[in-house]
Amino acid sequence: MTFFKRGAAALSVTVLSVSAALAQTPAGSIAPAGTDVPAVWHLGRVTGDLERIIAFYHDLLGLGLRGARNQPRLFASNKINNEFVNAPPQAEYRAAFLPIPGASAATEPQSQIYLEAFEYRNIDRRQIIPALVNPGVSSLRLLVRDLDKVLEAAKTAGVAIITAGGVPVAVPAPAGLAGTARAIMIRDPDGYPVELMQVTPAPPSVAPEASNVLGAQMSVVVSDLAASLNFYRRFIGSDLQTWEGDGWRKNEAFSQLRSIPDAEYRTAAALLPGSAIRLELIQFRGVEQTPYRPVFQDIGFGHVAVVFKDIELTLSRMKQLGVRSIAQSGTWTEFNPKLRAIYTRDLDGFFIEVIERR
Repeated sequence: MTFFKRGAAALSVTVLSVSAALAQTPAGSIAPAGTDVPAVWHLGRVTGDLERIIAFYHDLLGLGLRGARNQPRLFASNKINNEFVNAPPQAEYRAAFLPIPGASAATEPQSQIYLEAFEYRNIDRRQIIPALVNPGVSSLRLLVRDLDKVLEAAKTAGVAIITAGGVPVAVPAPAGLAGTARAIMIRDPDGYPVELMQVTPAPPSVAPEASNVLGAQMSVVVSDLAASLNFYRRFIGSDLQTWEGDGWRKNEAFSQLRSIPDAEYRTAAALLPGSAIRLELIQFRGVEQTPYRPVFQDIGFGHVAVVFKDIELTLSRMKQLGVRSIAQSGTWTEFNPKLRAIYTRDLDGFFIEVIERR
């Protein structure tokens, strides 16, 4: 198989397939008593070509796949879904669900935290490949047992490599993980950045022994680390477990990994409740930046979906934090009497999906 090189155009786009996905059970371990967020539901991707995304994340990198590999994945349209993400009524979408090994303690595929990929058609969309220092830009980090093995397969498949020099570099281990780390960044078929990292010693994981993937994290570039950390603490609730880095620093390998100019950076991370997934926040200074704020139908950006106990409380917090629903109604969307949801953004435009089951 051959995947897109950097800067190539994608074929079509996607958005959130709520009607298909909402039938699934949010996964994860039990959240601490008193938390407002019992679980992570999924990590998300809007794609220009669903079949190539499946080939990349499932066939090449080793994520799971719900349903048969060769089953038809048909386009559909739904008025409520389109209103939810502010899409025009003629928009059609299809989706795939790719369980992430090690993301939660669940063992049944239908109960695992997954990577959700959507493809849209009959709608205007753009493919933008922003600089990796721009506020609002996200990337997926997959923790792997054997980095060299998966990198060799990626090179054979013609995957575009971001890291300067095309070889793994020694980088600081992510917040909350001990040991040394080697990593390389590649691009998926939509140009979305994916970091492959091997940590030594290997971190604890509930992934099957046969899986090369041990877990996942998501990184988001922010314009103000303190403000963003405060946002997530207030948005998710006081029980959110967080780590703060060692302040401003420079690291040549960190810049080489992302193929960016040398710049100072600082980091923080939050453990998303009911999961083993960390959300890493990165702030840069001393480098030119342009905010990245895609619309929901654009190709090649990420989001995170979480389950909240009380969507009215969530909406109240959103108003206090100065963010709003992206839906045409400007509020939560009711899919049925037991299910409501909101799509919103953080302070830098990164998409967050909130689900309430009653």
